[in-house]
Amino acid sequence: MASTPTLTPVPDISFSRETENLGILFAGFVTSSLLYGGTIFQTYAYYVRFPRDSNRMRYFVIFLAIVDTATSASVSAVLYHFLIDMYEIPVDVLVAPVSMCVQYALSFILVFVSQLFFAFRVFEVTGGSRLVSLLVVLLSFVSFVFGMTSAGQMFQQRQLSSFALPTMKAVAMTHLGFAVLADVLILFTLYYWLRKEHHPYLRIPERFIDRVSVLIVNRGLSFTLVQLAYLCAFVAVPSHQYWVMFQMVGTKLYVISVFQLLNCRESENGRGVNEEEYLEPPSATSLPAFRPPSPSATRHTYLDIWTYPYADVYSSSQGEYTTTGSSRTGATHTTAETPKAVQHEESQAVHALVSV
Repeated sequence: MASTPTLTPVPDISFSRETENLGILFAGFVTSSLLYGGTIFQTYAYYVRFPRDSNRMRYFVIFLAIVDTATSASVSAVLYHFLIDMYEIPVDVLVAPVSMCVQYALSFILVFVSQLFFAFRVFEVTGGSRLVSLLVVLLSFVSFVFGMTSAGQMFQQRQLSSFALPTMKAVAMTHLGFAVLADVLILFTLYYWLRKEHHPYLRIPERFIDRVSVLIVNRGLSFTLVQLAYLCAFVAVPSHQYWVMFQMVGTKLYVISVFQLLNCRESENGRGVNEEEYLEPPSATSLPAFRPPSPSATRHTYLDIWTYPYADVYSSSQGEYTTTGSSRTGATHTTAETPKAVQHEESQAVHALVSV
């Protein structure tokens, strides 16, 4: 009696590839959406805490917030396209819709503008060193040019597996390589110069977790690592779309790092004071407002506005009373009027002098 041969099930390669592609898009969408929530909060905190910052900086913040919002909307449209519009069509091969191409191009704008901001910070902390800051600008500009070229190639070749072709792969790798070089230069420059040896009055966090947070966010370690992972994933397997997730997340980390760096500054009369400017002697800076506070004055930090939601602060240099953190918003309001309690104390002191 002949035995019936056992049939070995053949794995459905297209189904596994479709699951992989959708999983990558979903992971990128969820992570970038969570980070976008941080962008909204940081934007609100900036405009509340620094109402007297320069108009240039305020326009820069709103520009980043608007472009980041457009990027988030494009990511949502990408996921809607693949999960809803193409519900009955297999997506074993990712073909980029217009929304994905737009998101890809906008990400290069956000990265370039953010790196320019950090190049300006490098210029500030190095005491005006043009060599290092211009090198960061040059690396960022080359990365931006090749990135926009790669975006144009995506508009023409919608299939993402086409990035494995020699021409598209070379352009994308050049863009990523120069971006990583700029990020590494930013990271090491800020880490080296923002120390006690170069800025004696620099405030160093005491807790270990705070130091790690400063290194990850304020020094640029977060987006440097993600950009490096983006480059490694693209070089290792360009035919697979693992790099898409890092591309979506990395853009958000640039914006978050810029906003966090701005919001971690001290607030003095509605203007931001950088960490290296804190408690500098009057002769060390051209800004007279950034001076050591008198014993009767108080300066509130980013965390203090939640601990001390309302405080009246007297500025001896300007002869004004400042109300900080009214209604738990952290806003700073300055008034030339003397509070009634202080007026009463002054009147008592006058009577005492007269009686003497």
